[in-house]
Amino acid sequence: MAETKIKDKKLIYLTVLFIVLLVYYLIFEKKIQKRESAKNNLFSYVIADINNFEIIKNDKVLSVSRILNKWKITSERTKEFEASKMDIDSYLSDVKQIQRLKVINENTTNLGSFGLTSPKLSFKAVISGKPRIFHLGNKNPDNSGYYAKFADRNEIFLVDPAAESTIDKELYYFRDKSIFTYAPSDIRLFSFKDHNIEYILEYKDGKWGMSSPVVYSEADEQQIKNILNSVIDITIKNFFDGKRSVSTADAGMLSSDLAIKLIDNKNETIILKIGKNVKDAEDQYYAGSSNRDMVISVDKAIIDDIHINLKKLVDDKHVKDEEIKKKTEEEMKKKDEDTKAQDEEKK
Repeated sequence: MAETKIKDKKLIYLTVLFIVLLVYYLIFEKKIQKRESAKNNLFSYVIADINNFEIIKNDKVLSVSRILNKWKITSERTKEFEASKMDIDSYLSDVKQIQRLKVINENTTNLGSFGLTSPKLSFKAVISGKPRIFHLGNKNPDNSGYYAKFADRNEIFLVDPAAESTIDKELYYFRDKSIFTYAPSDIRLFSFKDHNIEYILEYKDGKWGMSSPVVYSEADEQQIKNILNSVIDITIKNFFDGKRSVSTADAGMLSSDLAIKLIDNKNETIILKIGKNVKDAEDQYYAGSSNRDMVISVDKAIIDDIHINLKKLVDDKHVKDEEIKKKTEEEMKKKDEDTKAQDEEKK
């Protein structure tokens, strides 16, 4: 019996020791893999330290700069555009992950055969005070990667084929596509004008209610939150400026029958007017926002869903009002019947 207990204890100790060693090995191995992977990364910058980068394609330069903590874009056009910090951070994070697959030639000046004499695509950024220029050349014969190099080095190496799509982004990618910049919790009034009907949702005394097209009363909070989240999700699908400019008349917004208005807790207002269907893009509406100076387009499905959900909110309210009315009538009827029964008993 004692020998069995000793054997059981030894087995437990060995099992625990095995688990500890296994966990240690896995953690250690993971750290080694991470370290080895980092060695192959082309860039080791901290995103917050980069204030300017350029994408150079076929001699055209797309420049993105941080000025007073706001990102701006300039391209072959002279106009400057607002940029999206979230998209820029995502882009710089993706570029940072590009890895050197293998070295092709450690020291060569014969760049022509690699497509690097006049690179079709380059990425330039100032890192730790020094400009780093990365060139992408031709694909290798078996299409398993692109030849690449840094401008200040003679080493040519191979990178993953995805490096091209990672670096090569157009102006639209970086442009700020947001319309309603409020957090849902900051919204105090929402209005959706549909021809002669206006749906109005208001936040009063810590509760949401509907004040049009019905008499003000509390409404289903979850339904309202879903509607407001959909409104916040409306983003710009296309910018119709520059060579693609479209007039408000052609966009059908001179007498727009559809409009969305949001007012936040600071009483700031943003109005989005909805026009007609975009030519050659039936899934989009032309639109105009009070915080934009151009015609834009938005997702037709999101606008239509908001419209449908507002109608449902009104219908549900009518149904609920009818249920309350019916319940009240039944309770009153029962109360009258009980009163009559008590009167009869007294007689």
